[in-house]
Amino acid sequence: MHLEKGQVVWTERYDHAVEVSFTLHDSIARDLTRTVLDDRAPISEPSKDTSNAVAYELFVKARLLYLRGMYTPTLRAAEALLVRAIDLEAGFARAYAQLSICRSYLAQSIEREKGTQTAQAGFADAEMALELAPGLPLGQAALGLALYATGDYAGAAIWLERAIDMDETLFEPHFFQGRNKRLQGDRAGAAESFAKAAQIRPDDFRAFGLLAEEMLALGQSREALEAQQVALQLIEAELEVNPDNAGAMAFGAGLLAEDGRAH
Repeated sequence: MHLEKGQVVWTERYDHAVEVSFTLHDSIARDLTRTVLDDRAPISEPSKDTSNAVAYELFVKARLLYLRGMYTPTLRAAEALLVRAIDLEAGFARAYAQLSICRSYLAQSIEREKGTQTAQAGFADAEMALELAPGLPLGQAALGLALYATGDYAGAAIWLERAIDMDETLFEPHFFQGRNKRLQGDRAGAAESFAKAAQIRPDDFRAFGLLAEEMLALGQSREALEAQQVALQLIEAELEVNPDNAGAMAFGAGLLAEDGRAH
C-alpha cells in the first residue's frame, strides 16, 4: 500500500508469520513536526450522534489529549472533559466510548484497588456506548479494551475483531489488538496489528515504538531500527509541542534502552 509522500510505504506478506517492511522518505522529519498532535482550534460542528456543539467540542479536545499517550494527568483531563460532554448530551455514544477507553488506560496505570474500580467503570461506560449505538466501532473497541483491562483477553479479541470488521480504518481496534496479541505471545500477530495502527495514524509514536519491539522479537533488526527511529522522531516532535508530556518521555526512554539490541 502506497501512501502520500512523507508517510511510510508499507509492504506486507503473510505466510504463517508476518513480515512488515517500510521505507522512510527523506522529508519525514519535517512532516513529523507538522503532523504531530497539537492543541488545534476547537471543532464547533456537531457530530452525527450529538446535536450539541459544545459537547462535541469537548469530545474532540478530550480525544486530542488521550492520543498523547498513557500519561495519567492528561488522561484525567480527558476524562473530565468527557464527563462534561455526557452531562450536556446524555445520549452521546462516542463520548461514552472514549470515556471507557480513558478509564481502561487509567486502570492500568494506578494502584490495584483504584485500578479495579476504574476498570469496572470503563466497562460500564463501554456497555452504555453500545446500548446507545450497538453498531458503533469505537464502542466495540472500547469494550474490547475494557475486557483486556480486566484480564479477559479472549473476549477482548472478539470485540476488537468486530470493531475492525465494522471499520478497518479506525486506529483503536488495531492498536488494542496489537497489545492483546503481544501479551499472549503472538509477536507476529502483534506486529501486524501495530503496523496497521501506524499506517492509520502515522503520527502515533506508540504504534511505531511497539512495532519496533515486535520486529526485534521476530529477529527483523533492520525493520525494528527503522520503526524505532520513526518513534523517536515523533516523540521529539511531540515534546516540542507539549514539553510536559511525561508519558512520551518515559516511552522514549524505554526505546533508547532497547537501542543497542536493534543495531
